[in-house]
Amino acid sequence: MQKKSAPSPELQLTFLVKDAMVSGILKRRNDRDADRTMEKFETSILEQLDRECGGEEIVSIGLSRWQFQLYFANSVHISAEEQTVFCLDGKRYVWSEGATNIPVGLLIGQHSARFELPSPFILQACFVSGDSLEFHTVESNWECIQIHFGSKAGVEDVKVF
Repeated sequence: MQKKSAPSPELQLTFLVKDAMVSGILKRRNDRDADRTMEKFETSILEQLDRECGGEEIVSIGLSRWQFQLYFANSVHISAEEQTVFCLDGKRYVWSEGATNIPVGLLIGQHSARFELPSPFILQACFVSGDSLEFHTVESNWECIQIHFGSKAGVEDVKVF
């Protein structure tokens, strides 16, 4: 009887997204990865966000049971699956899951001023209006934040924290 080999820890993926071919590597999560944790925020993500989103308008927001999404006019979007703190019109709101009465619609039409890192676990988006959002991550082996920068040379550029 031939011994089964263990599955590869990586899968090569190619799929169609918005009429463009996207190729990338998906790492499998298995027992060997149980002690791995997602990355903390670093200053390099601030530089990329400021470069690609500086002055960009918020054109769409999404809210589902487990995810809050923020879309910029240039197609960059941020998906949060942990805690998001909203500072809107001088009031502070906290979202972590499900339906909410937070006036998230106030974000539509706002323009990004800059991004900051109050800590390695908090990415803050600051808007020209003075409002802000804090995207929180935690040390776990599951993603909390995904930042989608779009496709470059046919490969989707996604940062996961």
